[in-house]
Amino acid sequence: MATTPKLSRKAVTEALTKAAVMHMVRYGFAIHKEIGLSRGGTMRADLLCLNFKKKLVIMEVKSSTSDYNTDSKWVKYLSLCDQLVFVMPELVWHKLKDKPGRGAGVLVLCEKTGHLKSVQRAATQEILDEETRDYLILRMAYRSAEYSKRNVKRRTRVYLSET
Repeated sequence: MATTPKLSRKAVTEALTKAAVMHMVRYGFAIHKEIGLSRGGTMRADLLCLNFKKKLVIMEVKSSTSDYNTDSKWVKYLSLCDQLVFVMPELVWHKLKDKPGRGAGVLVLCEKTGHLKSVQRAATQEILDEETRDYLILRMAYRSAEYSKRNVKRRTRVYLSET
């Protein structure tokens, strides 16, 4: 009987992220990876998902039990979204079954199908205030801009004639 090789934490995180993106796209969401949720960048969501109804879903990818246990910032994310969802491998879920709570949902990557399945439904949070919603949507729009302060050198000179 062949055993599957143990993947690195980075490889597991990349696979979970890809599965989460494909899952949310199927439901009509646009997704941003590693986006700051606050000024100064002290809080950063693994995935911030937005649909045309302005629903904001934060997804936190947890590749291991230690990854989940060392992350305490996610509780603060509850006030910044309509739903918070953890994405993790089946093995991690079996070890953490009783831990994820407080309204967070859990999607588990099924090793047999290669798809995510919901094992704990995310509660809809209290109505997100419009100022926070608008701020996060603007952050997403600004970050996805083709040209902005983020990605254009500020002191570039442009000439119309050859010199």
